[in-house]
Amino acid sequence: MKAFISVDLEGMPFIVSPQHLVEKGALYNEARKIATEIT
Repeated sequence: MKAFISVDLEGMPFIVSPQHLVEKGALYNEARKIATEIT
């Protein structure tokens, strides 16, 4: 069985910069780490 989990980064705590939301942004990997820890 496979499951696909989708998370919207906008509105998550500590996501405060547009650079968190752009895949090639400088802070995107940080945002991914935050989302993984919270969810």
